[in-house]
Amino acid sequence: MNDRIPQGDLLLAVRYLRDGGTPAELDEVIARYEALTTAGGLGEEATAAAHTILGLMLMLRVVRLPEGGAATLDMRTLFAFPPTIADVSDPRTRADLARAREGLARGVNAGDALPQHVRDMAAVAMTSASLLEATQAGPDIPAVSGLLEQALDRVSPGAPGHQELSALLAWARASMRITGGEGPADAVEEAREALEPLGDDHMLGPMVLTDLVLSATGGPGAATPDGLARMNDVMKSAWTRMEPFEHHPMWALSLRRAAGAALTAAAACGDPSEATEALRMAERALDLPDGSAYDRFVAGMARVTTAFGDGAQESHDAAVADFARMAGELLEESELSPVVLAMLAMTLSVDWMRRGGVENTEAAGAYLLLARERMRDQLASGAQGNHDLLVIHALSGLLRVLHGDWSDTGGDLDTALADIAEAVERLPREHVMWPHLVMALGFARVMRGNLSSDMAEVRAGAELLAQAAEDRDDAPPAARGAMLGTGGLGRVLVGTMDGDDAQTEEGLRMLRAAADGPRSVLGERLHLRAGLGGALLALYGYGGGAHRLEEAVQAFTRARELLAEDPFSPAAGQLLTDLARALRLRDGRAGPGPAVEAGLAALEALERDVLLQTEVRYGLIVARGSAGLAREVASWCLEADDPRRAVTALERGRGLVLNAATAAAGVPELLAAAGQEELGRQWRHSEGGFQVVPWQPHGARAQNELFDRLVASTGAQVPSDLRHRVLAALDAAGRRPLPPPSVAEIAEAVRAAGMDALAYLVPAGDAPVGHILVVRDDGSLLDLVPGETAGPAPEVGASPHPDALARVCDWAGEVIAPLLRAARAWAPDRPPRIVLVPMDSLGAIPWHAARRDGRYACQDAVISFAASGRQLADALRRPPRPYDANPVLVADPTLTLSLARPEIAALRAAFYTTARLYGPDLPGASGEGRPGEVLDHLPSRDGLGASLLHLACHASTGAGPESSHLKLAPAPPQDAGDDAPDHEPLPASRVLRRALGRPPDAPGGLVVLSACETDRTPGAYDEALTLATAFLAAGAATVVGSRWEVGDLRSAGLMFMFHHHLAAAAPADALRAAQLWMLDPDRPYPDTMPPELREELRHSSLDLARPDAWAAFTHQGR
Repeated sequence: MNDRIPQGDLLLAVRYLRDGGTPAELDEVIARYEALTTAGGLGEEATAAAHTILGLMLMLRVVRLPEGGAATLDMRTLFAFPPTIADVSDPRTRADLARAREGLARGVNAGDALPQHVRDMAAVAMTSASLLEATQAGPDIPAVSGLLEQALDRVSPGAPGHQELSALLAWARASMRITGGEGPADAVEEAREALEPLGDDHMLGPMVLTDLVLSATGGPGAATPDGLARMNDVMKSAWTRMEPFEHHPMWALSLRRAAGAALTAAAACGDPSEATEALRMAERALDLPDGSAYDRFVAGMARVTTAFGDGAQESHDAAVADFARMAGELLEESELSPVVLAMLAMTLSVDWMRRGGVENTEAAGAYLLLARERMRDQLASGAQGNHDLLVIHALSGLLRVLHGDWSDTGGDLDTALADIAEAVERLPREHVMWPHLVMALGFARVMRGNLSSDMAEVRAGAELLAQAAEDRDDAPPAARGAMLGTGGLGRVLVGTMDGDDAQTEEGLRMLRAAADGPRSVLGERLHLRAGLGGALLALYGYGGGAHRLEEAVQAFTRARELLAEDPFSPAAGQLLTDLARALRLRDGRAGPGPAVEAGLAALEALERDVLLQTEVRYGLIVARGSAGLAREVASWCLEADDPRRAVTALERGRGLVLNAATAAAGVPELLAAAGQEELGRQWRHSEGGFQVVPWQPHGARAQNELFDRLVASTGAQVPSDLRHRVLAALDAAGRRPLPPPSVAEIAEAVRAAGMDALAYLVPAGDAPVGHILVVRDDGSLLDLVPGETAGPAPEVGASPHPDALARVCDWAGEVIAPLLRAARAWAPDRPPRIVLVPMDSLGAIPWHAARRDGRYACQDAVISFAASGRQLADALRRPPRPYDANPVLVADPTLTLSLARPEIAALRAAFYTTARLYGPDLPGASGEGRPGEVLDHLPSRDGLGASLLHLACHASTGAGPESSHLKLAPAPPQDAGDDAPDHEPLPASRVLRRALGRPPDAPGGLVVLSACETDRTPGAYDEALTLATAFLAAGAATVVGSRWEVGDLRSAGLMFMFHHHLAAAAPADALRAAQLWMLDPDRPYPDTMPPELREELRHSSLDLARPDAWAAFTHQGR
């Protein structure tokens, strides 16, 4: 028996271990030793040594060391220059591992046949083989732990590899504790202590700690602020040790995990320096060749955290851009995709709370909907993320609660509440969103209880709010101020309901402490101070003493001071409104000055909010309540004998959406004067930053189309912030795009219109008309007391019954009798000329048909209407055009009006022989009368449009004023198999957009809307947004519209007579003359009237003198 390995074979193995070699050379060594161990003939010691060397060489074939270096098995070197592990699922690799383990086991068990240090080396290598085999199907940490314990029993303390095995055992034990939720932070720190003997220069330490921190951060029971801070400290130390070794394969991973740990700690512990560090590391990772969407996600989250900490809008805007870009970079199936979409939604929602763009809330809702769909798809395919789906559902519910129009307690509010409640029940309490969702659920239940008068529900919500304060010590610091204030509000509610003064006082104490605490999120201090003021004001209303009211005033005043830092806060309007009402309660009639000043400031803030909106519908949402406040402030002014400020208040609260549209036309010039030409160019190019994405789809098909449109490879679409940037630039330059007209400017407009006065009909308190505030053409002011009436204003429907309309006319006659009486003194030798601005639902009354003593108002006066003095002044700045310069006539584009074509034919033959015609199958027509063709004839930068635009068509009011529309010719269907629609709507919102495209002082034409309900609004009366006012804002100088449905024959007759008189009279006089002709039983028929129309009118059984036949039509503008 040979007790030695042949010298050539031994030298071959030693040379490979010393110098390394190629895979072929390693295969040669393995083949030689396989032959040796198979042939036999070696002694016991040589056999054990040969099997051990074979095992080591087989392990080196599995654990492939970097080429060019020694094939060392030194653990410190191996972890500093980690090998490449062969595919363990490959049968050949598994065979190598099995044979390696067997050979190494021979060495381990050789006893005195091999030196102890060789047996130790074999034990370490055998353990490595066993570990690789054990983890082939996935990490089995208990099995790994057992193998490591066995290995440590075999390896001598102090032997090479013993420290590494001990470190790995510490890792395995810590991992099991983390998985079981047993003190994750403690487990990580204990593992760090166990790793200290390795020294700072051993790479196993940072590798193990990096893995443990990642596991602990995402594991159960880990997300406490203290635990996250401790784990971040561990990760910092791991990264500090790894950072110098940029060659290390785990360097980039460690960088990313260190950035993630810093970010998590920043969010949980409120340390802005950690957010800064996370951003620095994430940007460093983005610069790597493999920079990824994950790195951008961390950067975006770091910016969000920074913005919440210091209020920096720049950080917030950069985060929105990061998330939007990420959404485009990620594949739909990426597990990060729904999370990124949800974060984009959250940042957009915060943007609304910060800057007030309602479009942001709808965009947020759309992205949450898309995130929910993607998360469901991933869960269906086996991905993990139930908590993420719960949060996404809850955020959707929260958005609906915050931004819904809750006029009742049904449907969507209950669904939103259910989504939030499920998340509160199922999420772990340490989840970062849990306290926010508890507060949201409390507010939602209070809201639902108030809507349904269910005090038990109100109480349940209040108790949830109170609970928020109890949980705040375990919440992230950024949330604690809001939780304290919310808890205080809950206690005030419960205390008030129970008559428990002690609980009420404790709630107020908590609110005061929260309001005086450091600001930790965007605008939080302002909201907390306003909330304190609101609670005190409510308590005063419930019978609290004057000290409650005084403290409420102080709280609101202190909140107002914060608006200097946050002038575009959407809370400004409500805050200043509450302050004005509190001041009014405190000072009464004796000193209305401070209340009026605050009220006017509130109206200015609401005006600015409307200007910020990128869609007419959003402006209407924001403008709610402004007119009521305007009337309230005006009444305070009139009580103080200050009618000029009353006019200012009424103008500030009236027609805000219309005013925003007309003001938008002059924005580029204001920007140029402020030195902001580039912003002006962007304004023109983007049509004022109007909304371009329909965020609220109707139906599955529209939803899928929206989803396809939202995210492209270049990123996700987000609402434009152009309007905010423009208003900020103008504000900085001291230029206001929407200043209210002075009394002198209104008087000038009255004179330019050839009128005697403009009169506001103002409801006040319980009186349907409390004031008739008159601005004379000489600038003098009158506050007339309206006539007494027998009850409130009657309703005027879309098809009023003649008897009902007669009652309306008689009621109106009593109201404005004092105005007509005063007007006769202004013009004793002619009919007085009055522009009426009726407020609230008075806007639906046909005041020109007001009847008293058997005479209608139009028989004694020329009456025009205006949305506001500002709108009249704006229209009067546009020079009129000769009607025959470029007339356009649109005839029955839907082929459903029997007399519309004869009406247009008569007008063209008698008055406008060169008019351009539109209508389906109409000889000589320039088109069918589609929306785009009509809009092309409104003023724009490219042309003046039509000098006269007469539309004989159908119209309809919509659910909201913005959706009232003309029914015009449809475009042909895109697909041959689709049914052609019967019409295409031209809504008021689309008409209003045209205001942006015209020079502000360009000449305007006359628009005649010979259609039903074109000067009628279904609601929001003080916005006065109708098709007629929309055309006026879009550039017409004069508009004639209608309040209700009028039969074809009566409409055709009145329209012909209007154009007949227009040849010699101003539009207001021509309309009045046509209406007087209808009233005249001996009405003369002009020779120019077509014989067919004349005969039908003469022999018709219709009563043309009834108000429903003629009073629907109104005049506005020049």
